[in-house]
Amino acid sequence: MRGDSVAQDWAEAVRLCRLAAEQNNAEAQFDLGVCYVRGECVLQDWAEAVRLFRLAAMQKHSGAQCNLGLCYANGEGVVEDRAEAVRLFRLAAEQNHAGAQLELGLCYARGKGVPQDWAEAVRLFRLAAEQNNAEAQLELGVCYVRGEGVVQDQVEAVRLLRLAAEQKHSGAQCNLGICYETGAGVAQDWVEAKNAEAQLELGLCYARGKGVPQDWAEAVRLFRLAAEQKNADAQLELGLCYANGDGVPQDWAEAVRLFRLAAEQNNADAQLELGVSYARGEGVARDLAEAVRLFRLAAEQKHSGAQCNLGICYENGEGVARDLAEAARLYRLAASQGHLVRQALERGHHVTAFVRGRVEQHGVWHVRLRVVPGDALDAAAVAAAIPAGTEPDAVVLLALGARRGEPRDVSLLRDATRNVLAAMAAAGVSRVVALGRAATRDVRDPPPLLSTRLVRAFVAAVAPEQLADAAGQLDILRASGARWTCVRAPSLDDRRRAGEYALGFFAMPYEQIGRADVAHCMLACAEGGLHVGEAPHVRARGARAPRAAAPTAEGAAEAAARGTPAAASDGAPLGAAAPPAAHPLEA
Repeated sequence: MRGDSVAQDWAEAVRLCRLAAEQNNAEAQFDLGVCYVRGECVLQDWAEAVRLFRLAAMQKHSGAQCNLGLCYANGEGVVEDRAEAVRLFRLAAEQNHAGAQLELGLCYARGKGVPQDWAEAVRLFRLAAEQNNAEAQLELGVCYVRGEGVVQDQVEAVRLLRLAAEQKHSGAQCNLGICYETGAGVAQDWVEAKNAEAQLELGLCYARGKGVPQDWAEAVRLFRLAAEQKNADAQLELGLCYANGDGVPQDWAEAVRLFRLAAEQNNADAQLELGVSYARGEGVARDLAEAVRLFRLAAEQKHSGAQCNLGICYENGEGVARDLAEAARLYRLAASQGHLVRQALERGHHVTAFVRGRVEQHGVWHVRLRVVPGDALDAAAVAAAIPAGTEPDAVVLLALGARRGEPRDVSLLRDATRNVLAAMAAAGVSRVVALGRAATRDVRDPPPLLSTRLVRAFVAAVAPEQLADAAGQLDILRASGARWTCVRAPSLDDRRRAGEYALGFFAMPYEQIGRADVAHCMLACAEGGLHVGEAPHVRARGARAPRAAAPTAEGAAEAAARGTPAAASDGAPLGAAAPPAAHPLEA
């Protein structure tokens, strides 16, 4: 697995682990369980991971005991059981497992599965911290800051935060920077307080409203402090603030200056932003050759936005000799990393992307792309993205969700879907392919497996409002009169596009799947008239090319009318070549 003395080969590692696990080797059972948790060379399968961790835990393997405890604590692969989680953490902690000591300490600190007991939490944090566990050092430091379970001691807090910060723990770095800035537990030291990484992290918190009220002016101040220390990420973030007028007056020349500073440090995002500035002539004289140079630098770092933009330059002969083969190669590289818009452009569509936040953050620049900033909860903004005069054969691809770390509106899916459907009706557009949630039900689903029922029960217990919102979105689509498809997807991750997925109605639809494959699937439904008036599951599949169920009669008629081949009754591959008849919109 580590690649020691041999080429790294996960498939062979998994095969050998499985052989050893079948002989009851606890370490192999533990390692194989981790592979199933991470989806490394096997389909992610929490139930199988739990089975393997249990086998190893029965042999007193402390890592397996800790991991099995985490499964019980989070309800992953088993029904959530905090008391059982505590029991397992305790068994591992008694074997001096630092991770288990930390987790058991958190249980006592939060009163989860045991009565709250700060003194016991501190004792356990200390045991883990003495083993150099950075997270435990941070937790213990916070206890000393607040006087929880110990006498308040700012000096000891600083010592512990420093130990964690030296292991590059961003939370500890941020807290240590604040101590130096305020003189809490240490002599006030503005030089030491100017920890660029801590300032950047805190600035991002203020920019996103994560843990603090959103405050762009404070974010800009912190980005500037870090940028002055030549932190490339901070230079990029400050440049984006100037480009968008967030916390400062809009100033493209200053944005370009900052992008350049970061790009010179080989920051791929900054190279992309600077390249787009040269391509558009924003803050600098238009220079397509320089744009190509910058896109190439970022593309060599596997930046998908840069790969896409460089492909566009080759397709149009802008800044470089026209080369359609190279353009196609770059589009494939970019699309394989996800992004619905990039895949739609690769397949020849005209795209209107309706996006939240900064237009520049979406990174793709194309003659066939129109980017409309706005919020799907704003009916007027949605109507502007789907205006009167939109071609009636356009297709709306609807992928809604809150950003990571942001609070989620409990009726986001329902309200946004109503807004989109209203705008479509006003514009005379009737086809929509929406991204749904695997936990919702459809009458075509086969009888659920026991594990499926347990997962649904868990989701209903811990996230009833989100589940109701997803089910409500599906009801709204069914009642809309639109030609709709709702692709019900499980948890998404960022793996590259594999092209190995299946579309249909499944008893167990909960394996993780890559965003790139889901985007590919949604485009195939849009192009091929698949599953009109239906809500199929999409799930990862390991060995064979993806196949789709035959389209409904309405879907086949729609595909024939547009000249797009419908899937054959024996299941034609999804994503088969199709002319760019539809014009997808991403909301």
